[in-house]
Parts: sequence; C-alpha cells; structure tokens
Amino acid sequence: MIEDEGMAHEHRTFHNPPPATPADVRAALDRDDLPSALDAMVGCALYGDGDWKESQELYLALLDHDDHQVQRLAATCLGHLARVYRRLDEQRVVAALRRAGERPHVSGTAGDALDDIESFLNAAGRSGPVTVDALVTLWADSGYQPRPARSHAELEAFAAEVRGRFGLELPADYRRFLTLTDGGQYDHALFGGIGPEDPVLARCEDLRTGPVLVIGGSGNLDAYVLQPGGRADIVTFWDLSEVSESFASFTGLLEKVLTGG
Repeated sequence: MIEDEGMAHEHRTFHNPPPATPADVRAALDRDDLPSALDAMVGCALYGDGDWKESQELYLALLDHDDHQVQRLAATCLGHLARVYRRLDEQRVVAALRRAGERPHVSGTAGDALDDIESFLNAAGRSGPVTVDALVTLWADSGYQPRPARSHAELEAFAAEVRGRFGLELPADYRRFLTLTDGGQYDHALFGGIGPEDPVLARCEDLRTGPVLVIGGSGNLDAYVLQPGGRADIVTFWDLSEVSESFASFTGLLEKVLTGG
C-alpha cells in the first residue's frame, strides 16, 4: 500500500496530462508508479480512446484501490466521463459512488461526481440538448482554463462592430458564450474573444478573412467560422470556403471541439 500523504492529486489548473488508456493506468499501477498512474487516470477520462465503458469499469474498480489518492481520483474521473461522454451505467455508478462517499477521504470527490452525473446525464435528459453553460463548465474542469468574460459594454461594442463589418448578428448561444468566457485554449483548439488577448476582430483583419467571421481554430489546419442564421462551420484554414463540417448552431461546434461528439 502506498502511504496517503493527505493531499489530492490536482490537475485542473496547473497540469494537463496527456491522453491515456485504461491499459496505461493499469501498467503504471502495476509498476507502483503512482504519479504516472494518477496522470493516466485523468488523461484516460478526458482524452481517452472513446471506450467509455472500459474506462467506467476501470474507475469503478479503482474506487476500492488501496491508495486513498487513487480512490478519490477514481470518483472524480467518473464525473469526467459523465461530462465528456454523457453516458454511463448510471444506476451502478451512482450506487458505487454513494458507497465510496461513506469514506471520509472520498466523500468530497464522490459528491462532486454525483453532481456531475446529475448535471450532465439527468439534466440533459430532462432539458434536451447540451447547453453552452454545460460546455464551458466542462472546459473549466478539464485543466484548460477559459479566460474571464469581458464586460457587457465591451460585448455590445463587439456585437455592433461585427454587425457593421460582417453583416452578422451574433447568435444567442455565442452571445451567451461571451458572457461566460472570452475564449482561450482547449487542447489544440483556440477560441478568440473580444480581447485584448486573441481578439477575434484583429485576427480576422490580420488574416484578411474578408466577409468571413473566424472566431477560432485548431493550429493552422482548421478555422471556426460563424455563418448567417446562427450556423457555424469548421473550415480549412487556408481555404475558408472549404467546409469540413457544418453545425446548426455555435453550440454544436463547441460541443464537437470540446468532446469530439
């Protein structure tokens, strides 16, 4: 048994673990490499290979691991799965988290995970499609921190300039996004904002996008574009007319970028 130092393994702000698989987690635990195992647990939940069931079974088993840090993080990772995949064997997972939460050292993370399940599974089932608010929460919890939102006055000035330069009204969901965050980095993706950091309008001017409102992108490969009628597209960075994927709303594009769904 590895001695519990009484300090939870923290990823949300300072450290972004790389993608991992359940096999990576098991291998690290088998060689008693606890730091690598903890990193792999989070990397598997947030950026894994898409097999949520295998990951779920891993974390359910790790709720009963000898090490307290592993137990705590296993609960957290079940919450991550709810946010990323919006699918779990809910009755089994909820029951396991409630049992684990009876241990004082797991009660906090188990409670947070149960809240995540309520928000991202049950609430989604009651309320319909995922919301911008839920996606920004997922972003903030991932370790990639979105920037703070700008003021209402700055948002209105930005909307007016977009209207004048591009002939576009900001869609309601993109407006909501800008009341929550001024964009930022998520993995390889970057969303611009009002500014002064990564301002959308200055970037459009630098790239000479013409009538195309580019609000972000992924490296020099893809660009994220708002279209009339509230639609949004992922287009080829070097040819903004070449659409890779089209969405009925900005929310759909944001969901695709953050979850791959």
